[in-house]
Amino acid sequence: MSIAKRIIIAVVFLMTGGGFAAAGIYFLSAKFTAKLAGYRDGGKRLSKACGYFSIGTGILTAFCGLLMALFPVTAMFIALFYLTVLLIGTIWLSVEIMPKK
Repeated sequence: MSIAKRIIIAVVFLMTGGGFAAAGIYFLSAKFTAKLAGYRDGGKRLSKACGYFSIGTGILTAFCGLLMALFPVTAMFIALFYLTVLLIGTIWLSVEIMPKK
């Protein structure tokens, strides 16, 4: 893989990671939590779960993008790891925001 493609991959992953992290910070804000006031417990639990998941996804995305740019030979393994962690995180998030009995 050429240097230009590696730089583009790193930049796209870093920008996407920053977008996820920014969304996570907004999800944790009081302004967003106030919009969820109609949900159980005032939306605090939903807001926290979505915010932390989004920030974690952003950090993971940026980290994997840097790894793919630095070690292009292992890009397939990094992509498999990235998708596996996202799947596990999505399952955790769906269980976390389900109503408790």
